[in-house]
Amino acid sequence: MRPPLTPVGADAPTLRADRPTTPGPTPPPPAAPMTDHNSASGARKNCIDTAAEFIAAQPGGAARTLTRHRRRPDGRCSGCVATPTPWPCTAATIARLADRITKDPA
Repeated sequence: MRPPLTPVGADAPTLRADRPTTPGPTPPPPAAPMTDHNSASGARKNCIDTAAEFIAAQPGGAARTLTRHRRRPDGRCSGCVATPTPWPCTAATIARLADRITKDPA
């Protein structure tokens, strides 16, 4: 058997009816400037760029990824077997960008 619940403080309400029915005012969230970094598309671009830089830093990383994730005759990716994915998939997109980074590091 569970022990009875006790209020946290002496002035804590013991019944739901004793609780306030309307919440107090909620302060507005702080306003952040809407930059490319804060937008969803900017965050995705940033993630893709970061992943491409990582793959480019691996010896042969882009080539190995593109060997696995290549276009099949039906237009889908040969490496994405769990879910049929149109080519270029995200992995191929990242590897293609990494390949460009490797060929033109400037």
